Amino acid sequence: MNRQLIDRRSLTTHSPYFVNLSRPGTTVLVRKSGEGQATTVVQLKPYDLVQKLVELGAPTTMTAGNVGPFYENSATNDIKAGLFARGCVLVEGPSEQMGLPELLSRLGCDFVKLGIAVVPVGGVTNLAKWVRYFRVHGIPVYPILDSDSAKTGDDAEKAKLAREDLFRALSMAGIDDWGDVVAGPVGPASQFAVFDPDFETAMRSIFGAEYVDLERQARETLGNAKPLIARYVARSISDPPTDSTAEPTGWDYLRPLAERCAALVGVNKRQYRLLKTASLLLWAPCPEPGGSSRRLISGCPTTSRSAC
Repeated sequence: MNRQLIDRRSLTTHSPYFVNLSRPGTTVLVRKSGEGQATTVVQLKPYDLVQKLVELGAPTTMTAGNVGPFYENSATNDIKAGLFARGCVLVEGPSEQMGLPELLSRLGCDFVKLGIAVVPVGGVTNLAKWVRYFRVHGIPVYPILDSDSAKTGDDAEKAKLAREDLFRALSMAGIDDWGDVVAGPVGPASQFAVFDPDFETAMRSIFGAEYVDLERQARETLGNAKPLIARYVARSISDPPTDSTAEPTGWDYLRPLAERCAALVGVNKRQYRLLKTASLLLWAPCPEPGGSSRRLISGCPTTSRSAC
């Protein structure tokens, strides 16, 4: 009697390069929040995936046959990497991906240590679909978008429709637009945040002339690549003040955003204050013989953060 051997193999990985979203149900997400916590398993077959996505506002034209190819064709490796994170901060583009973590880490919100992925989705029109995808797979998500308040005409209308779709994906009924919830230039709400009118302009607004001057220095050194400029400035901007009586600075606009991002993975306000204190101690000025001033980074005195 002939017997046909069926080859059944399973692959466990932390690499997005092995993830294929085109066949829902063949990928299983196994997650454990911490020591002593229960392990959760999420495996959504095509019909179940579509049903959950439609409940969050996905178009009813989505079917069990087209949902997999739709998401696989829309995904990047950065997006797929979010499936392995404790939580995802979704941003519109690479400038936020490279600049924002550098800024918030200096306020105690270290995305790497917290297990948070910063995921660029390629514009506001792509935020809603990935908010839905991560939410139905049980991954906490926090989208950050541009207000696009400087846009006019068809561009403004397209952006507004995209925001309305995002609010449906977040289950935020009754919200007409971002201005109903937050105000710029940096507006963090409980479920999303806004840069008004966009990331770079908002940073120039809160940090002023120093930010603009550092952007100029970055262009002279690195060229015109906006993500590299954003990271350079984020690493070079003056430190957050350690004196609670100091005059307000741009960092005061970013602290609530850092707190919201940390809360994504269960860090409460008290825990965040401890993280922030540790960060400020780490970057405290370190006097050197001869009157010069350097930074203390993990015990290494240096004039440059990037040197260590």
